[in-house]
Formats: sequence, structure tokens, C-alpha cells
Amino acid sequence: MKMFDKRYRGFRIINFLAIMVLFGMMLGLYLAKTGAAADSAVIARAERQIVAERREIRALQAQVAGFETPFRIETLATHYLEMAPPDAKHELRAEALPQFAPKPVPAPAADPAQVAMNPGPANGVDR
Repeated sequence: MKMFDKRYRGFRIINFLAIMVLFGMMLGLYLAKTGAAADSAVIARAERQIVAERREIRALQAQVAGFETPFRIETLATHYLEMAPPDAKHELRAEALPQFAPKPVPAPAADPAQVAMNPGPANGVDR
């Protein structure tokens, strides 16, 4: 074991290498913990931001719910659009609906010149 007995200025080289490895491990551990602390700070900041955004979403949903109340919509429609609920005289019975139904519109007649230029499928079969 000549390699373990070599000395440099009174120190065995193997002890010097062991101390260097120890310092290297300490430095690696310090860097790993520092990186983990920085990552946990970023995660904590992101979690706080998520909580704040959720709080803001709840506030906005409450605000929208307030805007959508029927009383508010009725008030705005009356004030700005001059709308009002229908009177009883404007209501119809179900028997009266057919007379107000739209009349069917007849299909326009085909132009003979157009039909001659584009005859379409013959006997329902495409070519």
C-alpha cells in the first residue's frame, strides 16, 4: 500500500484527498439546499398568486351575479330601452296562434336556360 503512505509536506495524500472530497460534498449540499430554498420561494409565490386570483374570480363572479339580477335588468330595460312588461291585453290564447303564423313562401320557379346548362344528376345517379 505504497499509495496510501505517500506524504506531501507532512500530510498523507489520501487524507488530503478525503478532505477535498468532503469539502466538495459540503459545497454540493450547500448549492442543492440553496437551489431548493429558491424553488420553494418560487412555489410559495405562485401559490399566493393562485389564492389571490381565486379570490378575484370569486369577487368577479359575485359582481356578475349582481349585474344579472332580474330586478336590475328590468330597471335598466325600463330606463334605457323604454321597455315594460306586457299588459294582459297583449297576451294570446293558444287557439289564436295559427292566424299569426307566417305564411309559407312558394319556391321560385326554375329558369329553363339555367336548367339546360346544369342538368344535375340523371335519375338520381351521379356521374
